[in-house]
Amino acid sequence: MATVDRFLPAYSSSEDACPICKSSRYLNPNMKLLVPPCFHKMCEACIDRIFSLGPAPCPVCQQILRKTNFWTQKFEDLQVERELQIRKRIAKFFNKRTEDFKSLRLYNDYLEEVEELTFNLINGVDVQETEERIQRFAQENRDLIASNAARQQREERMLNHRLKQERSDKEHQRQLYLQQLEEEEVVKRTQKNAIINQLASSNQSASEIVARNAITLKKSSMAPSAARATPSSSGPTGDWMYNGAHLDDDEDMDIDSEEFDPLSSLYCDVGGFELKPEYYDPMASAIQNPQMATAGGYLTRFSHQRSLEAAFTGLLIPPLSDSIPSPPS
Repeated sequence: MATVDRFLPAYSSSEDACPICKSSRYLNPNMKLLVPPCFHKMCEACIDRIFSLGPAPCPVCQQILRKTNFWTQKFEDLQVERELQIRKRIAKFFNKRTEDFKSLRLYNDYLEEVEELTFNLINGVDVQETEERIQRFAQENRDLIASNAARQQREERMLNHRLKQERSDKEHQRQLYLQQLEEEEVVKRTQKNAIINQLASSNQSASEIVARNAITLKKSSMAPSAARATPSSSGPTGDWMYNGAHLDDDEDMDIDSEEFDPLSSLYCDVGGFELKPEYYDPMASAIQNPQMATAGGYLTRFSHQRSLEAAFTGLLIPPLSDSIPSPPS
């Protein structure tokens, strides 16, 4: 037996074994430990044996327990599990909100009182007095507690409905995006097959046929992409939800045959100045470690160039004739 125990992992009897039958989860992997309100864990076999006929005292602390009050442990540390249950119980009664108080100071005092009661129950300080304070508060604020609980349930239902609607909208947009991708692939294959047939049956050169069909192929690929880029407005969140479309493919770029107008774009080149190698810059000279500041590829001339571009933006562009204000009469 000593040889077998030498290969068994070490375990704590209070955490990994039933305190009643002393069975260990390492010796019996299928054993499941459950936690009662007194936080003395027991295995399912002992729970069925002790509490099958009704309420019975805990074999460790003699607190009256019921079989239905046992739950599966969520956290590895039993102290954390105990604190979680205590905070849930406290929050069930102390559910006042900021609008229930006349001032922020009264609300902060209320929160401090709640934390004091929670601390007392967690650490076993004046438990009887603390329980009386909780019961007295629950009796005095019974109507307000019920009203806030009902309002919290309504808010949770609204939140769950909104999250469900968002998931539904995202799934709908995903299916629409996949369908548009499939339709785009079909259109591309059809047009490419048409070009191949023209190359095989026409007497024109291949460059002329490809050039004539290039613009048509590009614009046809842009139509589904534009539809994917348009936000969906079918649901309540369609006006701000991101539809998951990415237009980072070179094939999605349209061919603009019109002449470029610098006034129609916010990203036109700015000229009219000459960037010098050095400038008097107190901010740059105040850097303690210039090598660390430029380690990521940053150079001080970048900020100088941005400042000059901001100063010269629109400075050399003549005003429009119809925008010149008339002199006062």
